[in-house]
Amino acid sequence: MQFNAIGNIIAAAIAISIGTAIWNGTWVSIILPLLLFGPELLMDLTDFQESTRVVVSSVLMFAGVACIKKRIILGKRPFRGCLLTYNY
Repeated sequence: MQFNAIGNIIAAAIAISIGTAIWNGTWVSIILPLLLFGPELLMDLTDFQESTRVVVSSVLMFAGVACIKKRIILGKRPFRGCLLTYNY
């Protein structure tokens, strides 16, 4: 698989952030970029109109960030009504 220079830089940045997350023992440096850029990348794969893509991407991003924020505020309680659920 051949990458151009920008692809190599992006691959290195992803590898560094995953390595940092494992070293720190935290998932924030993996989950936060996924929440911010993942919905837009997923919407680019669909055939929706541009306005629909923007709205759905924004809603997914804000819902994900809200779930994470709720998780941080409530401490170790599982979130209710969010896509991610943790059982301790």
